[in-house]
Amino acid sequence: MNEEKKTRWVRCPECDKKTRIKVCEDTVLIKFPLHCQKCKKTTLINVINFKIEKSLEPGT
Repeated sequence: MNEEKKTRWVRCPECDKKTRIKVCEDTVLIKFPLHCQKCKKTTLINVINFKIEKSLEPGT
């Protein structure tokens, strides 16, 4: 029917501030370039089941 999905704000892995990106519980992001307006850094992240971690790409 009219199910309400759980959502969360993506937090910057560098400064831990909220970004402008919001994800649902079933969202999967791989090597997503997240730009933080607060600390002015861009970081490649992976998001699976609300777990946010830096992408382990060489040179990042």
